[in-house]
Amino acid sequence: MCARHIYANWFKKWKGVDRKIQFYNCVRSTFVKDFELHIQGLEALGPTSSYNLFATPVQHWSKAYFKSTSKCDVVDNNVTKAFNGWIVEARTKPIISMLEQIRIMVMSWMAVKRNWAEKWRTNISLRTLEKLERNMTTSTHCMLVCNGDGRFEVTHLDNQHTADLKKLTCTCREWGISGIPYCHAIYVMFYDSKSPEDYVSEWYSKEKYMASYKHVLQHVRGKKFWPKSSSSNLTTYSQGTTRKA
Repeated sequence: MCARHIYANWFKKWKGVDRKIQFYNCVRSTFVKDFELHIQGLEALGPTSSYNLFATPVQHWSKAYFKSTSKCDVVDNNVTKAFNGWIVEARTKPIISMLEQIRIMVMSWMAVKRNWAEKWRTNISLRTLEKLERNMTTSTHCMLVCNGDGRFEVTHLDNQHTADLKKLTCTCREWGISGIPYCHAIYVMFYDSKSPEDYVSEWYSKEKYMASYKHVLQHVRGKKFWPKSSSSNLTTYSQGTTRKA
């Protein structure tokens, strides 16, 4: 569920910049202990301020409770709004004209996305590479200790996590949720002379991206070629002329 909409409803009763910051800290927490600490910080701003939040099951809006199967860490759901904004001009037209314009827009957009992906120089999507590079930069602030069996203790800022390249896991859960190696795992990969790009989930690959857009919309001939509806109020003569019934 969309964290932004949950916040908008919650904000009607609990206002303030500090509460907003603490709310999104709860949303972006990737493991339960971190989430609980931020909830405590939220309740410090108002003893009952968190009650309304739990009216919506927490597994739907906090990453701490997201499963690691979908490889998606998005907390906002703006797909529908973005699409409605994209077709706002078409929506002002009569129904048939509106549907035709939307069909053409979607058909063209899918072709653009396929052609764009064909030009990728790597097998990983460009946005994923950008995020991976940011995580690489963050990894420079990490320190590690190896137990000699492929498992590592990684210290970052004021916290410590354990990473395991054999099981492809880290206790921060950032990597498991998003499918993109986070700074702890990346530091271990560099230490172990491995490339972080090799550990990015297949769902960010060029192959999967192309598969998303492989089903093309077919072209449609002009209105003159469209079949007449059986519910038409026109009576057709054998000579080919028509008049209203």
